[in-house]
Amino acid sequence: MLKLLAPSKIYADKIDAYHEAVKELVAKSNAEEGCIFYTVNQDVNDPQIHYFLECWKSEEALAEHMKTEHFTRIVPTLAEYVEERLDGFCKMNEVVGP
Repeated sequence: MLKLLAPSKIYADKIDAYHEAVKELVAKSNAEEGCIFYTVNQDVNDPQIHYFLECWKSEEALAEHMKTEHFTRIVPTLAEYVEERLDGFCKMNEVVGP
């Protein structure tokens, strides 16, 4: 399993619009064959900080995801909501889990 964590700081006045903008991406990504889960999460201490948290069956599944119509259409539009891309992006392999 391959997991990704991608943090961003969203403009304070665009948080609700950002949540609306990612709904279709999250729903369609979760429907992909190689997706285990795909979520957008908001920091409990700073509502501007959001994290994509993703889990894929393989590197190949992630590569296929990045070619999908919904990914290539929606992801570029998210830039208008992002004040700053934050350090902390990571790609991880699960070594111990359920």
